[in-house]
Amino acid sequence: GLWNAFVFFDTYASIDKPKLDGYNPDKSTLNITDKWLIERTNEFIDFATDSYENNAYFKVVEEFEKYTDDLTNWYIRINRRRFWKSEDNDDKLNAYFSLYYALKNTMKVMAPIIPFMTEYMWQEAVRVYEPNEKESVMLSGFATRTYDINDNKLVENAEVVRNIITLAQRLRNENQIKVKQPLKTLFYTGDESIKSVVEEYLQIIKEELNIKEIV
Repeated sequence: GLWNAFVFFDTYASIDKPKLDGYNPDKSTLNITDKWLIERTNEFIDFATDSYENNAYFKVVEEFEKYTDDLTNWYIRINRRRFWKSEDNDDKLNAYFSLYYALKNTMKVMAPIIPFMTEYMWQEAVRVYEPNEKESVMLSGFATRTYDINDNKLVENAEVVRNIITLAQRLRNENQIKVKQPLKTLFYTGDESIKSVVEEYLQIIKEELNIKEIV
């Protein structure tokens, strides 16, 4: 998962050459999924820090697998068009920043466990886009919350949305209706908190499920 995310970043960044050194976007300009990824990354950092301090290295590996699945099968999948498009450079740069933030901190967290892979990524990504960074991931210190969103509901809300998408995809499969076939309406039921989450992620749900309207 981490390698796939790195290859994705490296492929598009080598074309666009985003100026990431010293870049700190205004939080109000970030996409909702950018904010989610940053918060998810920060939670991973906190979890790993606690696990390392308690010598529970296996927990770091278990959480790393969950985290990289979230990174590749959620963030990258639903944001890939932002890396392809040539217009709206600010939005594209925010996508690069969010993915880079995730990759860089994951390298730091996982360096004690997968040193050779993380060192290679550090040299090919971090040292390219931040030439004044430490010469090695092993000299960079442990990951910390260098950029914070301060919204612990982001991860929880995204999980609600992913469950809706998963259930809807299951219904499509059970009825042998492929995603490429558009459907008119998706009906869901839930309280006001669910409604507000769905409204926030409305366009993403529509695109992921190829649905025209959500009721």
